Amino acid sequence: MLNAFVQIDPQNPIAANAVRWLMAHRDSGHWYSTQETAWSLIALTNWLVASNEYETDYKFAIGLNGNLLEQGQANKNNLTDTVKLKVQLKTC
Repeated sequence: MLNAFVQIDPQNPIAANAVRWLMAHRDSGHWYSTQETAWSLIALTNWLVASNEYETDYKFAIGLNGNLLEQGQANKNNLTDTVKLKVQLKTC
């Protein structure tokens, strides 16, 4: 369904909801079968291209309990970079 929306009307909000649904219905990072995984990845890739998701430029801030943990700028050059955060837990 997502792949059809991408080709017919990629800006339709239903397409974004289909992306969320696909991502939420994975089991340990993949779908039920290799065929479902392949079709899902094809549709998601086509949606990323059609929606210009990689053409992003925004600031972000990550906080926990009112404390700023990290902030930065996301753009197409660093979009796939990983930000790793560690928070020390207090012992009781």
